[in-house]
Amino acid sequence: MTFLLLNATIADVMEGYYLSELYGVIGAVGADTSDLLQRITTNDVRAAPPGSGVRSVLLTEKGRIVDVLTLLHRKDRWDIVTSPGCQETVYRWIRRFIIMDDVRLVLGDELHASIELWADEQKKIAELFPSLGEREGSWVDADIGGVEVTALRLWSSSSCPTTRGQMVLLFCPATRRDALAAWLHAQWGQQLSVSERTRLRVEFRIGQYPNEYSGQYTPLEAGLAHIVALGKGCFIGQEVLERLAVQQKLRWRLHVIEAPSGALREGETLHTVTPESTTSHADVVGVVTTVACNAGNDRACALAYIRRDVGSQLQSEHGVAIRILEALGTTVS
Repeated sequence: MTFLLLNATIADVMEGYYLSELYGVIGAVGADTSDLLQRITTNDVRAAPPGSGVRSVLLTEKGRIVDVLTLLHRKDRWDIVTSPGCQETVYRWIRRFIIMDDVRLVLGDELHASIELWADEQKKIAELFPSLGEREGSWVDADIGGVEVTALRLWSSSSCPTTRGQMVLLFCPATRRDALAAWLHAQWGQQLSVSERTRLRVEFRIGQYPNEYSGQYTPLEAGLAHIVALGKGCFIGQEVLERLAVQQKLRWRLHVIEAPSGALREGETLHTVTPESTTSHADVVGVVTTVACNAGNDRACALAYIRRDVGSQLQSEHGVAIRILEALGTTVS
């Protein structure tokens, strides 16, 4: 089922729904589940009583990102929501740390479907889900358009100072996805194409796995400090993050950049501008992770990791001038 956006450029699209790849769900039950999640993820899980949720990051021992998770605390279990394509990786990673804990993991099946809701204002989301909290990780079970859904807030402008919009994920039975999409189209918004969703993601300052969130970077570099609770006590990767924060040794920061007069490509490197306008592998100071282009002009906006010790005069490996707009998130929570 495909719906077209009429009389609008991609820059005009500020809300809609997207039929996403399947987000993973891992059920976790047992008396020690909360303690385990507290020890292996970055946020304060104990601050989320039953009926609430929390966004958190799963790290390696070196403080690098495995995945950004949403943890739903239900009455009898936790639901661990992973990025698309990450369910097996997260499952195996968590199992490494279950030794004598009373924790049992249950992999989700493919009988559910995922739909993302994007909006620039909280008011639009509140019209659909009045009881859904504005805090990232908030969730509700609801019925919309005759379809039972779980709505969970992944991103909110009220949670992070540089986030400029809202993104809510809906889980519904796979057999009801098309019916829900048709209802959303009639009552709420347009269906977003891949390029339109990418544009909103850059406009809203939102990263994703594996473009921005991967084993190459820490959550402090990725603009995720608002879901890192360094003061909560020990967790996997905590000592590394504490040292980076206290000693101000973060090497990279995730930024929004713009190329006013040329195209950018995902994966290409950024370099400082030299008098001879030459570049080499040795002077790489950044890498482009996501690119979004405005319709009808050559201006490209993108997300990119940039070294913290470089100036503002940058160019791509193809000689395109780069303008740095802003860094995402804050450096410490």
